[in-house]
Amino acid sequence: MIWWPADDCITCVECHGRSHDAIEERGKKTLLECNYCGLRQWASNAPPKPRDDTPRMTTGRFAGKTFEEIEAMPNGRRYLETVARNDEKLREAVSRHLAASQ
Repeated sequence: MIWWPADDCITCVECHGRSHDAIEERGKKTLLECNYCGLRQWASNAPPKPRDDTPRMTTGRFAGKTFEEIEAMPNGRRYLETVARNDEKLREAVSRHLAASQ
């Protein structure tokens, strides 16, 4: 499953949640499942899948961005250092990136 970023998703018609998982793709449509109520609905113009295996943020305001893109932003490195300290899921990948980019 691909997490559908909240900034780009549609609103759930049942609970008005804005966080979905992409379950299935058919052409230019993606079947989304609401993370709050479980309702499934089709959406058009699904975001493209990443073309490479570059680590990307999975949550928050930088969801979908690479660590390099985040680091290039003002205070980006400080943000990544905070993520490395506080996010268990991303800790290893972000720490590896920070060590390599020094």
